[in-house]
Amino acid sequence: MLRFFSKMRYKLAAENRAAKYMRYAIGEILLVVIGILIALQVNNWNEQRKIQNDIEETKKSLEQELENNISSTSYLLNVGYELSDVLYELETQKTLRDLKYGFGSFYGKFGIFDTYVHDLQTENLNALIALEKRLLPNDKFTLFIAKNLKKNIVQRQEWEAKATELSLQRFKEFSDELPWFYDTDSIANEKRENYIQNNQIFRNKVIHYLNFQLNENFYGASTIRNMSLVLLWDLQHKGKSNVDFGSFLTDRGLIPFKSFDCDLVSQVEPDFIGFRNVFIVYNPSSKEVLLHKINRENNENIRTRVNPESRRIISINDQEYIQVGDDCERVYYPVRNGFLLLDKQVD
Repeated sequence: MLRFFSKMRYKLAAENRAAKYMRYAIGEILLVVIGILIALQVNNWNEQRKIQNDIEETKKSLEQELENNISSTSYLLNVGYELSDVLYELETQKTLRDLKYGFGSFYGKFGIFDTYVHDLQTENLNALIALEKRLLPNDKFTLFIAKNLKKNIVQRQEWEAKATELSLQRFKEFSDELPWFYDTDSIANEKRENYIQNNQIFRNKVIHYLNFQLNENFYGASTIRNMSLVLLWDLQHKGKSNVDFGSFLTDRGLIPFKSFDCDLVSQVEPDFIGFRNVFIVYNPSSKEVLLHKINRENNENIRTRVNPESRRIISINDQEYIQVGDDCERVYYPVRNGFLLLDKQVD
């Protein structure tokens, strides 16, 4: 083939047909350029396909990582709910009951000073964030949630370190002052019960430590659990309509908020949550919804808006409830392990 083109160039040049030769030469060059461009484009397509495969594999691995973290933080939240009941009984009845949950070496009544530390997995979360410049535009929300989730995990790790330091300090204080506190014989049990009920300093330390854990450590766990759920949903069901978000949450043990008519607010006693929580709010309607977060004790009113067909998370303190609309269309009371599913008719 090359010999054929070479002979043709020689023939055209020999016949002094320069114009035709130039046209032929330019055409040949164009063919070579087009061939190179096609090869580059094919190579680029292959590279893009490889990148997309890497992204999809990372997302798939991240789904399992999120499932594991959701399980861990859900367990932590249940620990927190029990500790809030313990705190309430200690403050109102001066009694301290044994704990069902715990992660450290000491349980029972002394388990209140446990660290409640649980490592969360971030390998695949970090991998997805590292792919930021290669993600498609429709992954913008996915990346936003992933970055915020990573930020909250890091913040919780900082609080865990502080909690561990305080926990070790409390263990040392009581081991130095009360060597019998660890014993399980009847005499030690009697001494311990008497000490818990009558020593105000001990109760104050317990109350301080539990409030610290509940409003920082377990609050952080509620944030991470619910952000992980939103991210998991986005990874598994974005662009699909075969699974309802409310069903997705209830399948993982979450409970819808209690809903009431507005004129029943003064008659309904809210559930005892025990500490501030982060909850998921889902607006399935086609219009923006205005929410009022109202404190029953001081009537403080904080407004927030939820976009149409969107999911977001909000922080709610104990004794707070949600009112829909300025004129009160509906009222929602939070529950433990709850989420707020707004009415589709609330437009």
